[in-house]
Amino acid sequence: MPIKDYSTTAANNTLTPPNGAPEGMAAGLVNNTMRQLMADTRSFYESGGWCDLGHVPTFVSATSFTIPTDVTAFYGVGRRIRMYGAIMGTLFGYITASTYSAPNTTVTVTLDSGSLTSNLSNVLLAFTDFQAQAIADFAITSNKLATNSVTTTKVLDAQITKAKLGFSTISNIAVQVFTSSGTYTPNAAMLFCIVEAVGGGGGGGGVSTSTSTTGRGGGGGGGAGYCRRFLSRADVIPSQVVTIGANGGGGGVGGNGGDGGTTSFGSILTATGGLGGAAGGFGVPTLGGSPGSFTGGDFGLTGSFGGSGIAVANTNWGAKGGDGGSSFLGLGGVGLYVAGGFGARVGTGRGAGGSGAATSQGATSSVGADGTSGIIIITEFLS
Repeated sequence: MPIKDYSTTAANNTLTPPNGAPEGMAAGLVNNTMRQLMADTRSFYESGGWCDLGHVPTFVSATSFTIPTDVTAFYGVGRRIRMYGAIMGTLFGYITASTYSAPNTTVTVTLDSGSLTSNLSNVLLAFTDFQAQAIADFAITSNKLATNSVTTTKVLDAQITKAKLGFSTISNIAVQVFTSSGTYTPNAAMLFCIVEAVGGGGGGGGVSTSTSTTGRGGGGGGGAGYCRRFLSRADVIPSQVVTIGANGGGGGVGGNGGDGGTTSFGSILTATGGLGGAAGGFGVPTLGGSPGSFTGGDFGLTGSFGGSGIAVANTNWGAKGGDGGSSFLGLGGVGLYVAGGFGARVGTGRGAGGSGAATSQGATSSVGADGTSGIIIITEFLS
């Protein structure tokens, strides 16, 4: 007798041996009953993990059927189910709803393929009701799943959550830009961010008035450092002080260029400024400013050196101011070549060095070009 016909009440299993064990049965029948129990148990194990509870289904629709009495405890949402009909054959699916309204329980299913038909005659439930979590979370791992065994049709949409994926999904991106010092407060929905910083560019060196036979060329200001870092929300809350490095001023008449300032994001990272270029001298090359650097980043770059100013002690030649150094986000000013004139050029972008000034053949004095100031860019990834 199949296990489905057994009663869960021991005293009720009193059918004629070997299908039961009534009181006072002959000793020889005890052996027969035990053998039948062994055969029934073996048959159950060979069923492939499907439980036949003896329930008789009545077809309702292509995706639903009823069972007499309240059996909602067995037909839990999400439980795998196997259904059979002489014409429709064997179908598999999972339960999506189970409700009792006297005298029947209505069961709704989602099928892996096919549809239920009116010849539905038998239903079996998967041995494990996953709602009871009989299988430990750690028991199912990727190396125990056959390739292509898990498909989108077999996974309920509601079962895929942010928590189960191990991270929160990103729904938007926001950018905060600081060109002056202040305070950064993260967006309320920020999950993580990328902070980029550039220091201030150095100023170009200035020059004094040239003679009729001599030129002067100031050195270019150094380019600023660049720093980038990936940070979580926990790294930056509740806020961070933002300091933007000032630009180095161009050197005055006969003076060195000013140094660019340091840009910082709290105590987490810094990008230092480029140094100012040297003042132009008579007939000798003039050194440009050294570049800025960085600390605290996942990635960073130093700026480039300011170019040397050039002057020639000859009435037929002129002078050239040194090019300003460049940064990751700025292009240094290009030094002017002059023959009987003067001037300097400012760079573009952020953290760029200014060019050195130049003058020749008795032209007037000239100041170096200013560097450009620093910046912080914060790209926020929001939930």
